[in-house]
Amino acid sequence: MSPVAEIVSDSIETKRYGFYVPISDGFCGAFSTQKGPMFFVNGNRFLFADPNWTAEIVGEVGKLGEAGVVEVRIVEKSKVVEFSYQRQEECPADIWSDPKSGDIYEWLKDRRQDMSFIRTWTDKT
Repeated sequence: MSPVAEIVSDSIETKRYGFYVPISDGFCGAFSTQKGPMFFVNGNRFLFADPNWTAEIVGEVGKLGEAGVVEVRIVEKSKVVEFSYQRQEECPADIWSDPKSGDIYEWLKDRRQDMSFIRTWTDKT
């Protein structure tokens, strides 16, 4: 039995990952790179694996799972980046929805040290 079609491995494109969400003054999100996943806030970039930056909530209106505004501060050495975003309410009709699903800070916190996520979001050459 012969294959239906042969594909030369050099012709297969590498899958890249990424997303973005609107924030108070632009966009933030993440994308895959050869060095691993990169988080960005407008023009500022932060490599997930780099231990020299931290993210923290500095203010919020509403509780996790409820709609509200979250203010986040990212500090990398002497650089400080602050932004706010609208947290989405948990969707009762979505069986995969949980209180963290509409919260970019919680997403970042949960995946920052997740080696499986970091491997998946590291581009292959």
